[in-house]
Amino acid sequence: MNKDWSKDYPLVETLAEEGLDQNHSLTKMFNLIADNQRVVDFGCATGYFAKLLNKKGCIVTGVDINPNAAKLAEQYCKEVIVADLDFVSVTEILPSHEFDVAVFGDVLEHLRNPWKILEDTKQILKKDGYVIASIPNIAHGAIRLSLLQGRFEYTELGILDNTHLRFFTRKTVEELFERPGYLVNIVDQTQIGIFSDNPLIPKNNRAEFNSETIKQIEEDRDAETLQFIIRAEPCSIEAEYPAINKHSSKILEESRELQSQLQDTQIKLQQAQAKVQENQLLLQELQFQLQDTQTQLEHSQFQLQDTQAQLEHSQFQLQDTQAQLEHSQFQLQDTQAQLEHSQFQLQDTQAQLEHSQFQLQDTQAQLEHSQFQLQDTQAQLEHSQFQLQDTQAQLEHSQFQLQDTQAQLERSQSTIIAMSTSKFWRMRKIWFRFRHVLGSLDDENSFDKSLWIKFKSATNLIDENSLSYINFLSKLKNLWFVFRTKGLRYCLNKLREKTSSKLNFDDLSLSTIPLPGIPQTNDLNYQKWLNQNYPTETALQKMVETAKFLAYQPTISVIMPVFNTPEVYLRAAIESVLNQAYPRWELCIADDYSTHNYIREILEDYSLKDSRIKVIFRTENGHISSCSNSAIEIATGEFIALLDHDDLLTPDALYETALLLNKHPEADMIYSDEDKIDDNRKLQDPFFKPDWCPDSFLSRMYTCHLGIYRRDLVNAIGGFRVGYEGSQDYDLVLRLTEKTTKIFHIPKILYHWRIHPQSAASKPDQKPYAVIAAEKALVDALARRGEDGRVTPTRNCAGHYIIRYTIKDYKLVSIIIPTRDLGDILDKCLTSIFDKTTYPNYEVILIDNGSQEENTANVISKWKQKEFSRFKCYRLDIPFNYSRINNYAVNQAKGDYLLFLNNDIEVITPDWIDAMVEQAQRPSIGAVGALLLYPDNTIQHAGVIMGIGGVAGHSHKYYPADSPGYFDQILTVNNYSAVTAACLMCRREIFEAIGGFEQELKVAFNDVDFCLKVVEKGYKNIYLPHVLLYHYESKSRGHEDTPAKQARFMKEIMYMQNKWKEFMEHDPCYSPHLSRQVEDFSIRI
Repeated sequence: MNKDWSKDYPLVETLAEEGLDQNHSLTKMFNLIADNQRVVDFGCATGYFAKLLNKKGCIVTGVDINPNAAKLAEQYCKEVIVADLDFVSVTEILPSHEFDVAVFGDVLEHLRNPWKILEDTKQILKKDGYVIASIPNIAHGAIRLSLLQGRFEYTELGILDNTHLRFFTRKTVEELFERPGYLVNIVDQTQIGIFSDNPLIPKNNRAEFNSETIKQIEEDRDAETLQFIIRAEPCSIEAEYPAINKHSSKILEESRELQSQLQDTQIKLQQAQAKVQENQLLLQELQFQLQDTQTQLEHSQFQLQDTQAQLEHSQFQLQDTQAQLEHSQFQLQDTQAQLEHSQFQLQDTQAQLEHSQFQLQDTQAQLEHSQFQLQDTQAQLEHSQFQLQDTQAQLEHSQFQLQDTQAQLERSQSTIIAMSTSKFWRMRKIWFRFRHVLGSLDDENSFDKSLWIKFKSATNLIDENSLSYINFLSKLKNLWFVFRTKGLRYCLNKLREKTSSKLNFDDLSLSTIPLPGIPQTNDLNYQKWLNQNYPTETALQKMVETAKFLAYQPTISVIMPVFNTPEVYLRAAIESVLNQAYPRWELCIADDYSTHNYIREILEDYSLKDSRIKVIFRTENGHISSCSNSAIEIATGEFIALLDHDDLLTPDALYETALLLNKHPEADMIYSDEDKIDDNRKLQDPFFKPDWCPDSFLSRMYTCHLGIYRRDLVNAIGGFRVGYEGSQDYDLVLRLTEKTTKIFHIPKILYHWRIHPQSAASKPDQKPYAVIAAEKALVDALARRGEDGRVTPTRNCAGHYIIRYTIKDYKLVSIIIPTRDLGDILDKCLTSIFDKTTYPNYEVILIDNGSQEENTANVISKWKQKEFSRFKCYRLDIPFNYSRINNYAVNQAKGDYLLFLNNDIEVITPDWIDAMVEQAQRPSIGAVGALLLYPDNTIQHAGVIMGIGGVAGHSHKYYPADSPGYFDQILTVNNYSAVTAACLMCRREIFEAIGGFEQELKVAFNDVDFCLKVVEKGYKNIYLPHVLLYHYESKSRGHEDTPAKQARFMKEIMYMQNKWKEFMEHDPCYSPHLSRQVEDFSIRI
């Protein structure tokens, strides 16, 4: 069982109340819960808090997303419910008005909608119930200091836990509870010093910060707050106003009592005054007594005045209370009026929206009518263009014939030059030895017999002194099979290889000698390719003439930002534009405030020589994004082509671009192949690219040079963005391809990327800021596209990434495994699945295709008992037909995702299903494949390439597992036309839409056929380098070692070649300039 979850939870056995200090969130929450309470603990984990609450006599119900942790928590909880609160309502899993306390210990920050969870929680609390919660403080001083340095780095634990979806401050914590209707009180907090060496906060060095900055942060009361401890009680507006009315009534009653006391005092006063009048005569007679009485009276009057003052103060209090009550009533009335006004506004807005919708529908109808008229006009125009193109094609054919004749003449001249060297005479000697060995045809021998004698002599297939006649027939039979499966060319190539070996024939092919006008390289194969494909002077002259007759001649603005470029590089770059065979271009140069004086002199000199060269001198340095935007501002062409100030265009670059635009004028983005050039003008590292593969692009910027983009579209998306320097073109293409699918690839080398110490061409990590910018661009792209996921760097490959998408719904995965005998192999496969797999929701469907071995029956019986709910076996006794077996299995499976797996597979990566579901859930993805290894850790499968060996072959077969492959192809996520069904996942709806596996393909190529049908439906197939499995390869089925198997195999080859000829001739996920013979991405010569 996978136990990675245990690292996040304290061990229950070692957790005790006395072991927790007073600064621990569990201690503080524990002290807020009374004895003998009914508690629901959200995120109960392994039950460590429930164990503490049991000591208080509390009855705890636990809720957790992790089934393994929940199982451990059952011993401390009355009940544990396994649920994901992002997808399940609290009221669906818990009874109403049941609990005294709801606990959220560091849970709310992990939820997508914590407000909804708190709203629902009120329904399960008793009348006097309340919520206890602990929430991390994102405003901790250590976080603020990190942000000042531009750091916001997720960690495994703490405030920046990489599973946090929400972040809170004191203010937003209060808003979190007040919005769903709670009276909130932040009663306590846990604390950690700003510069503490603690994994829960970022580590900062005090010496790196200004003392005034530190002082300002430390003065904040929450600067050292790690977590807020909250106690919140449900409350509503309807409940608050009765309380106010009750309080007002009490004040009124007290006011009435004071008034009654005042009246009694006034009556007593009147009686006293009457008594004073009656006794005035007596007081006059008794003056001494009167003076004493007057003194007493004055004292009584002072007391009366004091009582009156108290009465007046009480009256003022009563008036103030009445005023407050009236103000509250006015506020309530005003709120009701505003609500009614908002409702009226909403109704009015809805009416306006309906009116706008009617207008929109009418406008759309008019637009459709206009579009029909436009289409008719365009059809007429296209017909005229086709007629013109046909005429031009005839002209081009004649010119190509002339060019071909001239090229043959040039090659003949080169050959004559080569023959004058000493190497020619060595080759001539070898040629005569070759003829001596092969002999020549004569009248006495038929052609077949003569050919056989030559073949026998050259390859030693038959030695009459040592081989028997039977051995001879066996080799002849093998030769016939090789001829039928590989073809005559393959046989003749093998004959040539063996003959050359016998003759010690040196490879002195003239094709490796650079032809006149062709660049040089130290790579012999690439030199052969250049001799065959690089444009000669004659070809370039023909392009110049042909360009005049192109129906569509767009202006192409070459954008070149410049800053302190070495003079030799700058001149070479400009000259490469001046040497273009296509004339309708403009070179838009923006100098980014260079400090070298010669820059201005060179640019002004070139702009005077050719009016097509336009220069703008910036008044401040703004880096490449701002500088490129300045160059775009002076551009007028329909398309822009990006050229770095130290790189070169091939002389046919813009001509090939214009040629493609004549075939596809709708194109919005065009890119070509590229290579690198050193200071000796020698070429190296040719990068032959696939056609547009969107998922490959999300893993690396592979389109790169040469890139051509429609200028209006570039302006519409805002050009290059500041802050993405180093990967500004990656960010541009990510945004641009969200607006268009009209993307085309020119499979020709049209760009030379300069190698020098300051260039990224010499070292991928030469510009570390570019790596950061690329990751930032990908994060932005995911946000724009509404795809929830995280960007992770690939292993040992700077600037390349793997996107791990968030699984929206952990739907059932049905793992389908056909098998026959070989119980030990099957047991290893099943053990690796059940022991290592972390995905929580899967079933295994085993189809037993007629097993006879007792051991296999025992293995199947064992797993039925051990995994009775997840393992099911169905017997299907038919002759082996992989397609039919899997189609039958799908009918037995219940999963939304289908995972086809061979019985000789062993799981390596525990989250293999998670990673495949992440991709399979995406609407654009069809089949998902993995990286399969042989037991010796060499590659068996890293995607399928069409056309290899006649039908299809596995990418990078036999490469070491840790090899990067062709331009990091192994290490990155890539689109392929097909992936092997030894491990293949797809959605059930896709399987049903294409009709499953083709049952006519019983053994071979059924997975390739399946994937190509998926591509036909518009989906993209994908290979994942981070899903690793061992593959012991077809141990159940065996090898093609009988005439019947070989006949069936030939039939399957013919089926594929007839049905999928277009894909075999051009695999869109593979370059036409790469080998069709081997799987190592070598150059096709």
